[in-house]
Amino acid sequence: TIHIEPVPPRCGPGVLLAFVCDRTGLEARHVGKIAFVGRAATVEVDAAKAAAAVKVLDGADLNGRPVRVRFAGKA
Repeated sequence: TIHIEPVPPRCGPGVLLAFVCDRTGLEARHVGKIAFVGRAATVEVDAAKAAAAVKVLDGADLNGRPVRVRFAGKA
């Protein structure tokens, strides 16, 4: 699971899914639950692909704003 913040206003699950898939090359079927908490979101990504996803997504622009991406802590 990866943690993305800050998520821009009016950014829904479809936008976040497209962001993750387009930037990482992952297919949508490899992305699991997307949950929003305030201005942040967690996205379930296959554990084997999570490290590469964090590396590619951290600092990338989402709707014109840079986001920080890190591994989410276990709940």
